[in-house]
Amino acid sequence: MNEVGTRDRERLVLDASAINALEADKSLCAVARSLGGAFEFVVPATAFSEVFACPDQALRRRLFEAIRLVLDSGICLRSFSWIVQEHVKAYWRDPSSYDWRRHGVRFWELEEEIYRDELIHSVSAETRAMHKKLEALFRDVHRDVKAAFPTPARSREPSPSLREVTKALLAVKGPCLVVGAGLIESVVGRNPSGAETRAFMERSPPFKAMLLAEAVAFYDRCLRPERERSPGRAGRIDMLSAVYLPYCSAFVTNDNGQWRALKEVSALAHLSASVLRYSEFRSRALALRL
Repeated sequence: MNEVGTRDRERLVLDASAINALEADKSLCAVARSLGGAFEFVVPATAFSEVFACPDQALRRRLFEAIRLVLDSGICLRSFSWIVQEHVKAYWRDPSSYDWRRHGVRFWELEEEIYRDELIHSVSAETRAMHKKLEALFRDVHRDVKAAFPTPARSREPSPSLREVTKALLAVKGPCLVVGAGLIESVVGRNPSGAETRAFMERSPPFKAMLLAEAVAFYDRCLRPERERSPGRAGRIDMLSAVYLPYCSAFVTNDNGQWRALKEVSALAHLSASVLRYSEFRSRALALRL
């Protein structure tokens, strides 16, 4: 993905919670521009839409100033919904030549006009539409997930692990793969078989990360024994930020539930991306200034 980074800098995706933390962090804001030699900052379009939705006008202005600071040595990426849909279109247009790294996901227009309300409104509407579509697909699948596994109330068998659950959910006839097939159908107009959907998933890390994020969420909400620690709970849009993991060296968030959940997704997907709490990123960034 030459378009999304360089080999001599660590590529960091900052979500909306990290942008909020940065805005309040005067020490780091003061040196943010000087960090470009070590980090390539990436601000996803979905973070823009969340900042734009901030009802406090003065805070919203300060958040956009924080974004401008990091964009001096960074780039914007398209929304996760745009990325997934473009990969679906590209693969089904010609599966034999599909290479996920070839498809540009940089949002040049947003970098050039970050204060253009019409553009950010469009990103927000796109995100909401994708969220609505996925909510409809996931609604019935929750029932299927619960039926697919025994629970302590119905069985004396040991509870399945997160890894066992995700493997089953993403099997050829697994509920999460069914969701993936439904999403593909909504984009290209044909319902692929389970085998076809899985073949695409294995060749498209962004699509696979999205489905793994849902599998982790299903496990946590439906199947995890109460005695076991949650792998991390975050809102659906926050979980769908997993789509960005293949595009970065590290994903930075100030949301503890999202931090834990996306660490699980990255490990399950065998991605090299680390997931950092804002405090961890802050320590590393300030250490560079010593």
